[in-house]
Amino acid sequence: MASEHTVVRKSQDIVDTSPTSQDVEKTATATTATHTTSDPNVTSVVPLILPDVYDDPRAWSARRKIFTAVLVSFSQLIALMSASVISPALQVIARDLDLDTSTMQIVFSIYMLGLGLGPFLIAACSETFGRRPVWMCSHIFYILWNTLCPVGSSPGLMIAGRFLSGVGASVGVALSSPIVADMYGPEERGRSLAVATFAPYFGPAIGPVIGGVMTQHTGWQWLFWVLSIFDAFVLLVAFFTLRETYEPILRRRLLNDEGNHDKEFRLRERAGGSVTPEYRVPMMVPGVFLMPVGLVWYGWSAERHTHWIVVDLGVTIFVVGSFMWAQAMIAYLLDEFVKHAASANAASRCLSWAMAGEIPYSHSLL
Repeated sequence: MASEHTVVRKSQDIVDTSPTSQDVEKTATATTATHTTSDPNVTSVVPLILPDVYDDPRAWSARRKIFTAVLVSFSQLIALMSASVISPALQVIARDLDLDTSTMQIVFSIYMLGLGLGPFLIAACSETFGRRPVWMCSHIFYILWNTLCPVGSSPGLMIAGRFLSGVGASVGVALSSPIVADMYGPEERGRSLAVATFAPYFGPAIGPVIGGVMTQHTGWQWLFWVLSIFDAFVLLVAFFTLRETYEPILRRRLLNDEGNHDKEFRLRERAGGSVTPEYRVPMMVPGVFLMPVGLVWYGWSAERHTHWIVVDLGVTIFVVGSFMWAQAMIAYLLDEFVKHAASANAASRCLSWAMAGEIPYSHSLL
């Protein structure tokens, strides 16, 4: 002798069927759960309004989204600058630390190994503890080891510091795109990824320029310390402005705060259909063709000692192709592996960074 007593709960887990996407983001939605009562004559709908503690990243203002995307892009910029900034100072470092050529190659390339291996740990931690705490801790880890690299002029500390700072810096590689995916839907992801990944492409270009100037005027030790200071500034800004973006963590906080430990509500399909991840694949094709064209152009023009503009044009073609291919690939991974985007992104980067660390040892075979 029991009847259903329906409880209406406010939740962001279920998408409203209102006609516009703006209403979807701004309107609190609802789902129902049944509860039995001993009174057979009672069937009612009781509104249970939860406090507005679910800080949905997709409902943030456009200004906050762009600011967050630019902030995490600086994280990736620092990671790529750290990889190339010491290249003009390799001979000076080798002389001061009394390193042979092979050991100096290890100092340079072991950072790439850290960038390749770090995302596996960082991605898993971000999906367990949230994006923000992992992002912050990784930057602290990078600052610590990058600062220690030149201390004491120790070859062992230099090698260990380069590897561990690469692990910490890989948070920019591992989490920049997933954080953007947390804030934007599939229909907005293309432009948002362009904002978040544009600045890092300057890292390999301006890193050697800064490294050359500073090596001549301040000493190679400041190559590490200036980047640590820059990253500390980014970390300080993030401490006051960066919010958590990972939905399962936000939902878990909501349920814990309200004392509701029921199973998570399932998402309904958004009104108007869904985006198929495979639609991103054709966008990779132009980049796949432009990259080898740019490399061949660059290699031929450099070998023939043509004008520097011709050489740079080949580099430009390669960078444009690389950018187009990487954007489409990242967008595909984010659409295909929504809740595990960080892990998928880490897996896709591992081989490329591993090869970046291996190629310097293979130059004698070419």
